[in-house]
Amino acid sequence: MEKLPLVGGATPESFNVEQALAVRPDVAFMAVSGGHGPAPDSEAVRQLQAAGVPVVFVDFSQHPLTHTVPSLRLMGQVLGRQQRAEDFIAFYEQRIERVRQRVAAARRKDGFQRPAIFIDMLAGLRDCCGSPGKGNFGEMVELAGGDNIGAGRIPGPIGTLNLEYVLSRDPAVYVATGVFASGQGGVTLGYQATPAQAQASLATVAQRAQTRELSAVRKGRVHGLWHIFYDSPEHVIAVEALAKWLHPELFADIDPLRTRRELYERFMPIPMTGVLLTDLPSGAGR
Repeated sequence: MEKLPLVGGATPESFNVEQALAVRPDVAFMAVSGGHGPAPDSEAVRQLQAAGVPVVFVDFSQHPLTHTVPSLRLMGQVLGRQQRAEDFIAFYEQRIERVRQRVAAARRKDGFQRPAIFIDMLAGLRDCCGSPGKGNFGEMVELAGGDNIGAGRIPGPIGTLNLEYVLSRDPAVYVATGVFASGQGGVTLGYQATPAQAQASLATVAQRAQTRELSAVRKGRVHGLWHIFYDSPEHVIAVEALAKWLHPELFADIDPLRTRRELYERFMPIPMTGVLLTDLPSGAGR
């Protein structure tokens, strides 16, 4: 991969059609991810198609719980790897359904509550307060039995919440998403992160003026989540983590790290490295 040319950055405008055509692709997969690549009706897509390159759009970001399986199935068909795709889909659906059915059963009982949760997207790396709305991580929170405080304020998958609103909702659970940006102020998570880096950076982010007075922080219900889960089929790991953080007793037997280990052993071409989930060290939020 280090030898492949870079065809674009994090914006649609950065996509370079000439560089993309230089690798002589048989097919171009594009993500429907709200601004991270060319749109279906863009000039870049028309140029690729005019050059004889089929363009296939998939979605793991906008509506992950409804679009991931058909996207994976489509990729399997295009690549001639249908069985491989179905094997992963079976792995994925078994774990998603386990969470869904357990939450559904709990909701039928008296006293079930959906804890309010704030997912602070790229906390410490951007102005407060990025949040999922109706879609993206918000769908995962709903599945896991939580009350996403951004759902009622953000009509799309991702948006921004007013700090005063976050403080007024005072969520019971706080989750900061992060990438590998050690020393830049955010939560250090990713393939190169260490447990010590992840925990220390999460503690620093939680103690910002914007969040340190939240009940979740004062009571130690603070967690870190790899930001790239928002646009990857690996989000099945995030779903299990969110369920466990929201309902510790209901999901006491669920181990997201074990799920990640199996996913990498069975389906990934790289070893399992780094840290994608972390928790606030005991007492650090007090």
